[in-house]
Amino acid sequence: MARRHECQPLYSLLLQEQGVHDTFSVGRVQTPTLYLIYLRQREIENFKPEPYFEITANVTAKNGTFKAKYKERLKTKQEVLSLYEKHGIERETEGSIAVLNKKDKQLPSPVLHSLATLQATANRRWKYSPSKVLNVMQSLYEKKLLSYPRTESNHITTAEFSYLKSKLSAYMNAVGVEFEPAFLQPRKRYVDNQKVQEHYAIIPTKTIPTEKRLASLRTEEQNIYKEVVLTTLAMFAPLYKFEETNVEVDLNGLRLHAKGKVDREKGWKALLSPRQKQEEPSLPAMEVDERVDTVMKTVADETKPPSLYTEGQLIPLMKSAGKHVEDEENTAILDEVTGIGTGATRANIIETLKSRTYITVSKNQVNVTEKGKILCQAVEGNLLSKADMTAEWELFLRQIGKGEKEGTTFIANIHQFIDQLIHHAPASLKEVTFKKELLMQEAKSEGIGLCPLCGSPVINKGRVYGCSGYRETKCKFVLPKTIAKKTLSEASAKRLLTKGSTSQLRGFKSKAGKSFRAGLTLKEGKVEFNFDAKPMKNTKRKP
Repeated sequence: MARRHECQPLYSLLLQEQGVHDTFSVGRVQTPTLYLIYLRQREIENFKPEPYFEITANVTAKNGTFKAKYKERLKTKQEVLSLYEKHGIERETEGSIAVLNKKDKQLPSPVLHSLATLQATANRRWKYSPSKVLNVMQSLYEKKLLSYPRTESNHITTAEFSYLKSKLSAYMNAVGVEFEPAFLQPRKRYVDNQKVQEHYAIIPTKTIPTEKRLASLRTEEQNIYKEVVLTTLAMFAPLYKFEETNVEVDLNGLRLHAKGKVDREKGWKALLSPRQKQEEPSLPAMEVDERVDTVMKTVADETKPPSLYTEGQLIPLMKSAGKHVEDEENTAILDEVTGIGTGATRANIIETLKSRTYITVSKNQVNVTEKGKILCQAVEGNLLSKADMTAEWELFLRQIGKGEKEGTTFIANIHQFIDQLIHHAPASLKEVTFKKELLMQEAKSEGIGLCPLCGSPVINKGRVYGCSGYRETKCKFVLPKTIAKKTLSEASAKRLLTKGSTSQLRGFKSKAGKSFRAGLTLKEGKVEFNFDAKPMKNTKRKP
């Protein structure tokens, strides 16, 4: 399997022949994830809005007013006029209540959190990135307040249910809520021993923080902790009960529709109400055949493109990648292994796509960069762009585990796949189009400063900062990230490139292992120590 990494120099070298002087990495999870984001962005860019008209009405009944709407969209103003003429509709038209359906409904609380659902919820509520949620969860786990973070499960076992039940009052006190528990016996929606494999859902541990300790947590830690505790408590809370009403208003044969609901018992929703969507409007009391007055309104609008993905939506996108494959068998496999990637790796995959400048995130919206578009065009049409590849490999590995297939055959198939890429990639890459000026702008924005030798942006290359123009200008400027066993921070590297020197830095070590302080200076592209450099302002020095 290691040979798949040979795809990375393959695509980098072939794209360099096309004039793209950059390094491209590919992977069976990161590349199809990038491609799914690219497809959404391409759909938005190619979207052509179409005009339409909607018919709405303000309806006045005996006990109040409400809004109703004609279900179909009409393409032209003439279609609206023809419909009005057919049914004798004026701006103000008397009608009647033709249909009045009321149903009592109830809903259970949301499932317990896996890492993916917690990441999606936290991004929606507080705009936290998936990696930030994972880091906060890890911190709370190490503080023994929440259970293991990297879990795919939304279920717990009867053992966890038992201890949660015994500490209900303590959890309520910790997050400042109170309710009468309605479910003190396990329900399959939340408690299923068979559905817990390596790790159970994210829940609070037996350690209950005091008010003082909870207040000492960082804001994001408090938010995540309370979200998990409230979601767990909701499992014990009463059902949310409401009455749903569907109304049809008849206007000389033209039917307008309205929908509303009235809460009967808030139940668990009283705990989670801050994160719930806006409620449907309630409707006034009315009866079938009741006469009503309407004021008609025609609204002109146009179809809207889909929205860009938010960073939080990338996790569910990776989990549900099965719906993006065409083969039913592959879809089933991806569903079984919960999509592509794992709870432990998905946040890192997103960070990798960002750090390699394939995507950018601005105001929580994800955009594919010009560099990312180039890679997507390069892999378009082969397995590197599809979640199918993960499905096929997972199936083969499962068959190996059952003794139905040989591991050597799997390795041979991987080699064959790479050989096919080597032979077919050059032709497919000739179709790649890109905007060189955009690539240069991205490189400049990515850079931490300008090269002291040729003036090109200096970019992060992993273990070093290096000149981005080395291909075109043959510039060999490199700024090591580690100097005399000290890791150079990006801030210090930026100062060195922009100012030509840094203030006094600590943490250097000689070959003999002795610590020392010094500044750094750039002379003719070379980094040198400056032992006369002044210490940073407001920095306390040891005596």
